[in-house]
Amino acid sequence: MVDSRSWKRPTSRGIEIERKFLVSRLPPGLADHPSHSITQGYLAVTPEGTEVRVRDRGGQFFLTIKHGAGVVRRELELRLTEEQFRPLWALTRGRRLCKTRFVLPHPAGTLEVDVYCGLLRGLKTVEIEFPTVRSSRTFKPPDWFGPEITHQAQYHNRNLALGFGTGLGIPHSFGHPSGFSPVARPSASIGRRRAANDLRRG
Repeated sequence: MVDSRSWKRPTSRGIEIERKFLVSRLPPGLADHPSHSITQGYLAVTPEGTEVRVRDRGGQFFLTIKHGAGVVRRELELRLTEEQFRPLWALTRGRRLCKTRFVLPHPAGTLEVDVYCGLLRGLKTVEIEFPTVRSSRTFKPPDWFGPEITHQAQYHNRNLALGFGTGLGIPHSFGHPSGFSPVARPSASIGRRRAANDLRRG
């Protein structure tokens, strides 16, 4: 049983202003930037755009609730202990994904480049979070950015994790069109090796 009395204070809450793009080509020197492996699974997803997920981010554990779609969404994030994370993770079977995230500086804000693994291997995206809606509108993407996918539901992480069970799921170019099986949680070393291989191919 998860003891909610020991949950830590929220690490973030309020409004998230973010845009998401495919990556046309990986930027030079990406492997030199800070990175960490991420595995996340979804406890609940509603048609109205509310999602409840748990995430292991390089050995740090979080419970996150998001609501909305598009550039502006509401978000609440709670830090978990590993003991709290484990039983919640077990409930996400069949609704998981894994990726390696690289963090790059940019004048407009921090860029987060995600190199996916498992059935999503080959998919590469980049997200940037903004302080204001206005700054999100005036942002000029670097030339290595691909098409914007902020408003494309099939690229939302919750739908990538759910796969074809939602009728949206994994884009055909990045996953098997016949279905989706749970993504096994890789070790940190496996995640780094897969990301390195993807970088060489990118």
